[in-house]
Amino acid sequence: MISVNIKVVAIEYERTFQQIFPLIKEKLGVVESKNMLIRLFQKLDDAALPVSLGIMKRLPKGTKDELLAMCLNTYSGRICEMLNAELSKHPYGKFLKIGRVSIVQEKEALYLWISQVQADYKRLVKEKITGKMGQVASLLVGEKLEKLALELLWTEESKQKLMELARDSLGKYGFAMEFADIQMMKDTKGYEDFIEAEAHLTLTDGMEMDMLDALAGYLRDREDSGMPEKAFEAYLGKKYDS
Repeated sequence: MISVNIKVVAIEYERTFQQIFPLIKEKLGVVESKNMLIRLFQKLDDAALPVSLGIMKRLPKGTKDELLAMCLNTYSGRICEMLNAELSKHPYGKFLKIGRVSIVQEKEALYLWISQVQADYKRLVKEKITGKMGQVASLLVGEKLEKLALELLWTEESKQKLMELARDSLGKYGFAMEFADIQMMKDTKGYEDFIEAEAHLTLTDGMEMDMLDALAGYLRDREDSGMPEKAFEAYLGKKYDS
């Protein structure tokens, strides 16, 4: 198996967060937490989305990346299904089947980490090499077959097409990202411990402080806009006791 690592060079944070929001809300709705922000999120009900988007808009980029990576990894299984469905219909992707998809934050950048990728080397070689050369190539097995297949797959043209496929496939479902610098390697467990965050939504102390600052900024902006207190309470959906 192989792994593919694609650098995320641009992302529409609010649009992407809005797309994954229903799942995040569902997960947090059953969490028992003493964290003030999570408890506030649970109490906001239908107002949780506009308030969350207001917070996201005011976060530093690094915290946005960290928060979005954590949230997107709760969607890992569904993203994997989406990509495999699109791969099966694509001339550059039909030879591949993805086992796992994750978003990884590393050195102030986000990466789409695609791992446990199975490749149909026989089919790839058969379709890409024809004639007498194809007959010879079809006899290859093991490492020689794998090496030839990966050379055919990993051309500059195919790398560009695969990045476009990832962008367009995710974009169809509201995940607005642009990619560059795609790398392929033998499958590794390098990120496995990190990726286990897929099942958890846990705020670090740094994330919590940045989100509190962003929430304060959001509330100040609402006050500065002249919105009366009662209208603001209606906007939140309910009145809370102090």
